[in-house]
This record gives sequence, C-alpha cells and structure tokens, in this order.
Amino acid sequence: GILMSYCGGDGGHQLTQYSEAERIEMITSDMRQIHGITSPQTGAFSRSWSAKKNYGGAYAVYQTGQITGYWNILRQPWGRVHLAGEHVATCTGYMEGAVESGRDVADRIVRAS
Repeated sequence: GILMSYCGGDGGHQLTQYSEAERIEMITSDMRQIHGITSPQTGAFSRSWSAKKNYGGAYAVYQTGQITGYWNILRQPWGRVHLAGEHVATCTGYMEGAVESGRDVADRIVRAS
C-alpha cells in the first residue's frame, strides 16, 4: 500500500531544516508508531515544496472567509478567461481536484462554442 503524509504551517516550515533522509526517518518512525506498521517499507521520498525556487509552496490553503468570499467568483469565467486547477476545485489541494476542475472548464468552453 501507499501511505502519504502532508505537513503544513509551522510544522511544515520546521521540517524544512532537515535533509530529505532525516524527514523520511522522522515521519516513517511516527507513521509506524501511529499506525502500528511492522512491515518493511520499499521506498520513500519527501518534498519541501516551500524550499523549491519555482514552487514557493504547495497546494492552496484558504484563510478564514476566503472560500465564502472568493471561491465561487474564481470558478466563474472572466470573459474568455477560465481558471482551472486544484485551487478552484471541489477537492481542493489534490491532483484529483485539478483534473476535475480542468474537465469542468473544458466542458464549459465546449458548451459555450
């Protein structure tokens, strides 16, 4: 199976001070303890998205009031401009949301043609 873990906010920023190997060891140890995992892992990787020059962070994290204030507006076309991506999807923050949003926008454009 696959086990994923995301750490954001202050905890995520604190983890950036460690190497990838150290992050993997720390999180793997925690996951083994939390979930009672005894089988050996076959692979692991860790990304510190906020430390990547061309990323500057990870998925969208809305603050209080932003979803109710802006989310529906961002999902509407502005003339011929349509936004698509995880940040405007029902499943915010994940690849599935990006795909869902892209399909929705493509369908909307085709229907408008």
